[in-house]
Amino acid sequence: LINNGGERTPDEIEVCKQFLVSQTGCELEVLVADHKKDLMRTLIRSAGADDANDPSTEAVILQKVLGTLAELAASSSGTSAAAADAPIPPSVPDFIRPHFTWLVMGDATDRSGNVAVQRRFLRSLTVMVHLIGPHLPQFALKVMAHLASALERPSLRLRRDALAAWLLVVKQLAGHAPDHLRRVAGRIVVAMLPHLPDGNSGSGDGDVSGTNGGDGNRDGDGGDGSGGSGSEDSGVDNTAAAAEVIDELVLGSGAPCMKGHLA
Repeated sequence: LINNGGERTPDEIEVCKQFLVSQTGCELEVLVADHKKDLMRTLIRSAGADDANDPSTEAVILQKVLGTLAELAASSSGTSAAAADAPIPPSVPDFIRPHFTWLVMGDATDRSGNVAVQRRFLRSLTVMVHLIGPHLPQFALKVMAHLASALERPSLRLRRDALAAWLLVVKQLAGHAPDHLRRVAGRIVVAMLPHLPDGNSGSGDGDVSGTNGGDGNRDGDGGDGSGGSGSEDSGVDNTAAAAEVIDELVLGSGAPCMKGHLA
């Protein structure tokens, strides 16, 4: 199911499928249909935990896998009638929409303060924003609340991930629901303001990490095991990322719907 064509041969995939069927006594389609939510949640968590690829790359890979799951789940609900009468599988956004909150929000309740767990949740949420596409307006306020909360965390790396997710939210809403983007534009601007240059120091997050000597390490990647230094450069990157969100909203993909809206 998760084969990308380069990892395993078709024969190896078929052997895996036959093994699953022989061990469970159920057809593969039935297995997928009965456990599709758990399969989806595992895949999305795995994508969020993979730091090797950015969330957009993980979303492209996962799009194909979830498309396969949707086809298998749809075929299990059909009969042995002719192929022309087989049910049409839903699109990936339609497939995950009923389960969006359950699939990704479970990790949001973590209270351990572990940055690695928080980043996994944030990356998983970003992947879901990619995948949910036209249904994003239904979940936009909840997604934005989690992203705003992430911007208040001490880790610069976590904030950088959150700002990248904010940029994606703007692009997705501009492409799929420009009217909704217009309605939430004020929230987006308010969320970005603390991370923009203040006109005096020349940087937003950079000042936080660069002050009080050793405090820079605390504000950097501490807690996620990456050993980051929380350097001033990371803060400048976050400032530039916040500015990019505003640029995308006002001058980029959001420009057509924002024209005359933000004075």
